[in-house]
Amino acid sequence: MRSRIGDDATRESALGAFVNTVATIDPAVAVRWAEVIRDEELRMAQFENIGSSWLSIDRVAARAWIEKSPLPKDVKERLLAHEGGTTNDALR
Repeated sequence: MRSRIGDDATRESALGAFVNTVATIDPAVAVRWAEVIRDEELRMAQFENIGSSWLSIDRVAARAWIEKSPLPKDVKERLLAHEGGTTNDALR
């Protein structure tokens, strides 16, 4: 069992590093890879990183994804505030 736990941690760490790299090149692909991260805290952190990177690449596509993403409302608001503001209606 100990080996399995180590394998999971290694897998999650490797996926996180990969997602960070891909997010700067193709955020939509990074989202698909981040979705398979089992650790919810790490997955949400990766989603936030992807959203931030995506905003600098393609604001329109990033905004559409962020609004529909599984990110908590406060994270969505923070990300969208950096891209020039948002209305609360877009997040409901």
